[in-house]
Amino acid sequence: MRTGTFIMIAGMRSSITAKASRDESERVFDFADEVLESFNVPYKETMRIHVALDEIVSNIVNYAYEGEGTFSLSLDVEENVVTMEVRDHGFPYNPLLADKPDITAPLEERKIGGYGIFIVRQIMDDVQYAREGDENVLKMIKKF
Repeated sequence: MRTGTFIMIAGMRSSITAKASRDESERVFDFADEVLESFNVPYKETMRIHVALDEIVSNIVNYAYEGEGTFSLSLDVEENVVTMEVRDHGFPYNPLLADKPDITAPLEERKIGGYGIFIVRQIMDDVQYAREGDENVLKMIKKF
């Protein structure tokens, strides 16, 4: 059953809203892949964007809400730039302020956590966070 869903494709901007759940997030990933393919984003870049989106959505599903919640994804594709914006009404959280993991430490000494946003920052060309009213807004830009 598809609940909490809204899809809009107008020009180059496409959006979807879904429940913050594992079942719904899979549908969001499929949506993103379809949009990127429709604008001929190269496969290699689509896979990078998918990894970044997976990291962010997983954090929303697992940590943004105590109960039920929703999130939205907007994609803009213009020329050779993809802009992704993920919004949720969860707990205020700026992932860009998270401590950077020590990737040089031996595996047995590495702390758990922080690797997802580290990967996102490595994959994407720009990552920005803002708290707008009661929403977390994460904007990610990828050039191709």
